[in-house]
Amino acid sequence: MWVGFTNDDFIVVVGKTKINFQKKSFGDLFFKYKEWGSSVTPRLIFEVIASEDQKEKMNEIIENVNGYIKKAIIIPFSNDFGISISELEKNIGNLLLIENDIPILNKYSHNYR
Repeated sequence: MWVGFTNDDFIVVVGKTKINFQKKSFGDLFFKYKEWGSSVTPRLIFEVIASEDQKEKMNEIIENVNGYIKKAIIIPFSNDFGISISELEKNIGNLLLIENDIPILNKYSHNYR
């Protein structure tokens, strides 16, 4: 589990991830956001129709988006807790949002339906 923050401690996301320290794989904790999500077609169209100035500006925006989350609290999880990781994620998000009125930018990040 992780809670992502900006430099000024604004909460961006409450999420779960799978970390494998041996493989140096950190799941979506350090995942770079893409301008078009996982879809290839819009990126290819953008490459064809965008000017060099537009491409440069888009790269700058993407760099800013990927730099927005500056720190995270990592909460190790074990199945020994008696609840699922999804339940823990939902409980933490609801504790912040509902019970303490602490805003989360992606307020549904913790609440899978």
